[in-house]
Amino acid sequence: MGSRRHEPNPWLSPLLGANTLAYAMLGSKNMKAKRLFFLPSIICLCTVIHYWTTSLRNDTDPIPSKPVVLVQLTSIDQSTTQCGIIYDNGGLETLDSCVMTAYDDTLEPDETTRHIQETCQDYQDIRIFHAGEEYFVEIHLDEYVFYRYDKHTDTLQLLFNWEDMKVTGIALP
Repeated sequence: MGSRRHEPNPWLSPLLGANTLAYAMLGSKNMKAKRLFFLPSIICLCTVIHYWTTSLRNDTDPIPSKPVVLVQLTSIDQSTTQCGIIYDNGGLETLDSCVMTAYDDTLEPDETTRHIQETCQDYQDIRIFHAGEEYFVEIHLDEYVFYRYDKHTDTLQLLFNWEDMKVTGIALP
């Protein structure tokens, strides 16, 4: 999870330096004119202070994320089952209970699933899940890696991975 951070204004130091140099060059001339040279620097400094304090105050607030898919997970030895929600920021929230509606063994082959199978033919253990208009793929490598298939870009987007759990069912949130 990340947090929103406001970067300081990169022009503060050069602006302050230029105004200080102009102030020094005016010498003992009109004080009113000298003060005007620092006005842009003061505005810039106030802006930076505002962003820093806002950033520090909101440092613990996570960036809002959206749920992507509900998953039912079963341990490899099938001794435990748990449910969770996978979020678009890579987070997983474990749930107490859930009801899943889409399983890979009930999937009717269609053009998209055949295309995914062709794309992932190098992998021996692949499972495709379909719910609504969404397709999800689990590939077993050294661990179980779970992806969302993007039909528009024809790419797999990594959602989550587990070492000792595999996805047995999904549902859309």
